[in-house]
Amino acid sequence: MGLPVSGLASTYSDFFVNKMTSSGDIYTHTAFTAALLPKERWHAVPLGTKVRITCQGRSVVVKINDRGVGDGSSERVLDLSRAAYSYLTGLPLSAVTDKTAGVINLQSILIVPPGTPTGPVTK
Repeated sequence: MGLPVSGLASTYSDFFVNKMTSSGDIYTHTAFTAALLPKERWHAVPLGTKVRITCQGRSVVVKINDRGVGDGSSERVLDLSRAAYSYLTGLPLSAVTDKTAGVINLQSILIVPPGTPTGPVTK
């Protein structure tokens, strides 16, 4: 089970702020990162892989630096940092909270070269 070409994503909970990710990074809402879901996919996509994701015509590059706790019963494929979620939805970062964040539909998920910078993709 590799990385799908599209799928659903949500955002990290406040619970994870300042906690260590699977890659050893400390999670912050402002970095452009993501956790891979479900568990069956954890080792199919190496930590550190960068992906370009697109939602509602906006694209952002995130680094997969964590493994989400999804058990395969959910259709979600990524948990996004708040910065990535905010950019993709057009919401201000301060407006994205555990109560306001929902599941979004990623129309495209594409692995990009390791040297690709993370963050918003401008044309």
